[in-house]
Amino acid sequence: MSAATPLVPVTQAQARLLALAVPVSTETLPLRDAAGRWAAADIVAARTQPAADLSAMDGYAIRFADMPGPWQVIGESAAGRPFDASVGARQATRIFTGAALPPGTDTVLIQEEAGRDGTGLTLTGEGPAHAGRNVRPRGLDFHTGQRLVAAGERLTPARIAVAATGGVAALPVRRRVRVAIAATGDELVAPGSDASGLALPESNGVMLAAMLGDLPVEIIDLGILPDDLDALTRAFAGVRADLLVTTGGASVGDHDLVRPALAAAGGTIDFWRIALRPGKPMMAGRLGDALVLGLPGNPVSAFVTAMLF
Repeated sequence: MSAATPLVPVTQAQARLLALAVPVSTETLPLRDAAGRWAAADIVAARTQPAADLSAMDGYAIRFADMPGPWQVIGESAAGRPFDASVGARQATRIFTGAALPPGTDTVLIQEEAGRDGTGLTLTGEGPAHAGRNVRPRGLDFHTGQRLVAAGERLTPARIAVAATGGVAALPVRRRVRVAIAATGDELVAPGSDASGLALPESNGVMLAAMLGDLPVEIIDLGILPDDLDALTRAFAGVRADLLVTTGGASVGDHDLVRPALAAAGGTIDFWRIALRPGKPMMAGRLGDALVLGLPGNPVSAFVTAMLF
């Protein structure tokens, strides 16, 4: 590819880059270790939630047909401690938020609208307007077998909580993506090193690592590589990663050696030079199992192309 190669439009370059990618393998992780990963398969509920009709308020479980009362309180139902006996006509049970409705009841009279005298219960307010009032019915959230998280969705704290509520203890996820980062240029020195004269502190590597900081990736730092064809070829040939990102050396000067080094290491280039300013001399290709992204060396250009690609 010469400097006369037509510039590739950004949207076309993005599509071509994604087409080069190969999905990484999967693994199964406990819930606590799955945060931030992407689901490798649909995650379905192993149970129904709620598992029974539950009270949404503190009050009294009644039959709506018995409105407006009065009732006789015959027991109590609390979360984890249900009242298992059947409730008959004109009977009620004290009930608390999250508790299962006893058999025979279908509505909750909230305690703010109830009067209690021993076992006697009377209506003191407007009361529930219909059967099922103040009740979270069985299966309101989801049923057994229902999809909770779709394959390809990122496992946020909320999705992990939903999976846990669905009775799922471990999740199929994509493994961490291995990203190798290399900066090229004889003028570069490590940040904090002596940068006297024309030496330039290398900033692209740490910038790229920071951009990947909240993603589930394993960063392989190849450091600063010299403008030497043999050295670059050896470094590229030794890469074991899913993605190799280089900065610098991708233009047309005598010391821009990333493209020939990539070819010498057995790689291929899909496109080079895009219709973007800053960022025109970007390239993409493959090297063995790795996708290759060659970014410009200018930090602003590197940042812009990294954001887009």
